Amino acid sequence: MKKDIFVCMVFSIALCTSLSAEAIGVIAHRGNWKVAGATQNTIKSLQAADSINCYASEFDVWLTRDKQMVVYHDENVYPTQCKVQYANYEKDIANIRLTNGDKIPFLSAYLDAATKLNTRLVFELKVHFNDVNEREAVRKGIEMLKEKGLYDKTDFITFSQNALKEFIRVTAGERPVYYLRGDLTPAQLKEMGAAGIDYNTKVLRKNPQWIEECHQLGMKVNIWTVDKPEDIQWSIDNNVDYITTNVPSLVKEMLKKNNIHED
Repeated sequence: MKKDIFVCMVFSIALCTSLSAEAIGVIAHRGNWKVAGATQNTIKSLQAADSINCYASEFDVWLTRDKQMVVYHDENVYPTQCKVQYANYEKDIANIRLTNGDKIPFLSAYLDAATKLNTRLVFELKVHFNDVNEREAVRKGIEMLKEKGLYDKTDFITFSQNALKEFIRVTAGERPVYYLRGDLTPAQLKEMGAAGIDYNTKVLRKNPQWIEECHQLGMKVNIWTVDKPEDIQWSIDNNVDYITTNVPSLVKEMLKKNNIHED
């Protein structure tokens, strides 16, 4: 009897150790932009993410009115407040300078830089004003990734259910596609063909059972945007697969302290 109890205890310890050793991927949110010379969604921030061996670097993509694919986060271009998706690149965007002096990059130039790096890519398509433009942006983005040999190292994310469905349709299961908004259950996303959830910290703290549900369904869990130490630790303790953060160096440091391998 004592031997059986001892064996069970050893098995339980081994299981817990195995669970705690699961790898977590660190994703730099809009690149590793809080370093000298960089700012969000620039080639420099992408290169800085690669320099500290981030699993991936996330970036935001828009399709302009004149069909240019650009990397930028906000809906409006600062300081003109012109909406990116209504803009003509040469007229409304070309002369804009970001806080580090760089131009807003074309997606093609951003991807050219990525071909020289090891870090993977997380391609976020922003919500556009109509479904037709979103579907066109999905197709153009994927075509460009394939042309540059980056398709196999890119995951896709979006807040738009329309874009989500188009990514899933066009990739046909070849690449992971995740949903950001937080209003669908893992089961609903599994039915749609998504690879998992990519939900905000507040959403997953409110619905922590979704993490285990995803794993039971064979899906992955990304959590964003995790910058506070207490949120980073919560993410680690709850066995998420990826942590998207503005402070990737801090997340990497905390993973090391927790004896968690990086993906």
